[in-house]
Amino acid sequence: MDIYPISLQRLASRTTTLFGHHYQATYRLFKLHGSINWYYSGYKDIPAYQIFLVGSSNVISEEEKNIKDLMPVIIPPVLDKTYFFKQSTIRAQWSEVKHILNRAKKIYIIGYSMPQTDLTVKFMLQSFIKKNAEVIVVNKDEDKKRYFQKIFNNFNDRYIRKDDPFKQFVEEEIPVFNY
Repeated sequence: MDIYPISLQRLASRTTTLFGHHYQATYRLFKLHGSINWYYSGYKDIPAYQIFLVGSSNVISEEEKNIKDLMPVIIPPVLDKTYFFKQSTIRAQWSEVKHILNRAKKIYIIGYSMPQTDLTVKFMLQSFIKKNAEVIVVNKDEDKKRYFQKIFNNFNDRYIRKDDPFKQFVEEEIPVFNY
């Protein structure tokens, strides 16, 4: 691989970097709408674009030089996400989420208010979350409580409040490991 003047990824890295192959018994985080530290070429007519993660290196200035021609991967809460599912990494992530939702006993939705325009996410959550799975929403928008109650069978609203619900969530839900 070192003889090529361009960067080529090994095929195994396609999913192992996204999902890994060994999980600890802990939380799993899926960012279905992309992230400000994910970048791509910005070409909308190329469905097989590579996604790059920025911020994993100690040499940020070197990474900043390398992203000047890239754009953040952000998937907006729009009605139709078909374009985004053409990208293999995004499609693989959403597929994995469906699988995980179907097996999960407890699901946290953090900071996402599920706008009416985001039917793809709403229908995915309604279709793949088991009826007895506990759904805990962490959100500052208290007006959304009834909305979430209509969507989820086993809905827990203890972290929907105007003051800092994320801080309380971290303090109460994230285990502290002493090494």
